[in-house]
Amino acid sequence: MKKTIMIILAVVLGSIAANAQIASEMYRHRNNLYIDGEKLSSEQVLGLIGSEKYYDTFVGAQKQYRSGKALVISGACTLGVGIVVSGIGLGGLDSDTYVCGMAINILGSLLLDAGIPLLCIGKSRINWCSQDYNKSNFADSHDEHSPAVAISFGAQQHGTGISLRF
Repeated sequence: MKKTIMIILAVVLGSIAANAQIASEMYRHRNNLYIDGEKLSSEQVLGLIGSEKYYDTFVGAQKQYRSGKALVISGACTLGVGIVVSGIGLGGLDSDTYVCGMAINILGSLLLDAGIPLLCIGKSRINWCSQDYNKSNFADSHDEHSPAVAISFGAQQHGTGISLRF
């Protein structure tokens, strides 16, 4: 009986210790990186991805994301105000108010045009940091661009048919 209890206790404690050693993959939410739902501080990110990638990519990507978000929000608000002002000018048949509204619309459009690429590029660079960390630390990490086995039907490199890649 004592041996059975000792064996069960050893198995349970061994599984708890093994579970504690399993690391989780890093992921991005907005402009921050997370592991197990816990936001990583700047020091933790620096320690995990290394100083070269941290300063060259992650810090710049966060700045791009924040700048893009600010430009998109201010551009959308400016565009909304411009639409209202130009609508008031059209409704009252006041050409000066209409021209002012159109100028505000152009400004809002320019802000959106500048903000959207910054937001998208910053987001993809932060994603790249987390994917690079996951790729280097998890051998069996999923790479969505090159699956282990893929089958495709239709147009192929040398004609039409079935292609099996592995």
